[in-house]
Amino acid sequence: ISINTESVPINVLDFLSNELNQHLGLKIRGSKSDSAVLLEFRRAVNSPTDSYSILITDRITISFSSDASCFYAVNSLLQMIENTNGQNYIKKGIVEDMPKFSWRGLHLDVSRHFFSVDEVKRYIDLMAYYKFNIFHWHLTDDQGWRIEIKKYPKLAEVGGRRDSTIIGHYSKQPRTYDNKEYKGFYSQEEIKEIVAYAENRYITVVPEIELPGHSRAALAAYPEYSCSGQELHVP
Repeated sequence: ISINTESVPINVLDFLSNELNQHLGLKIRGSKSDSAVLLEFRRAVNSPTDSYSILITDRITISFSSDASCFYAVNSLLQMIENTNGQNYIKKGIVEDMPKFSWRGLHLDVSRHFFSVDEVKRYIDLMAYYKFNIFHWHLTDDQGWRIEIKKYPKLAEVGGRRDSTIIGHYSKQPRTYDNKEYKGFYSQEEIKEIVAYAENRYITVVPEIELPGHSRAALAAYPEYSCSGQELHVP
């Protein structure tokens, strides 16, 4: 596919190239000749923040007001590809889009249930697909501390593990437990990797650190910081 690549952010171009190659077996070729370009990108001026349009005639023209909206436009274009009898195509038409809300957040609690780095990346991929832009990352709670703090290593080493997990709902009486150790935390390098991965998809990570409430995991690691000094396990 011939594209004018001059105005496209490099991470958006990489994303588009990977998606086309992986799912359709197509490759991108940069072209400076207007007549040869099938997919044209134009940076719009005096347009609303994060707005974009896609015009589909015999060629495709994407106009975008920001790097983020260029990424949103590419996502929309990829979602418009249809397949009939093995033939890929996009119907002619025009799309005009802009976000109604500047803060479009989605929340993931990794304290009660730990998710691997790959699972978190998959979550971010799905956020990008639906054009969410804020990732609320719930990293600590009573049931587990999931982020490495090198000055306080026991937060992850002690607070990041519990001896069992409740079976069924918390409100069930009497409560029953599986009596299986449950553990996990993210190293600082893994945190940086995920933040960079999200940033490449125009998603801001907002870490949620619960204090002073919901901090039993932290107090299990450092009971001297509790009101009573009493040693409590991770619930």
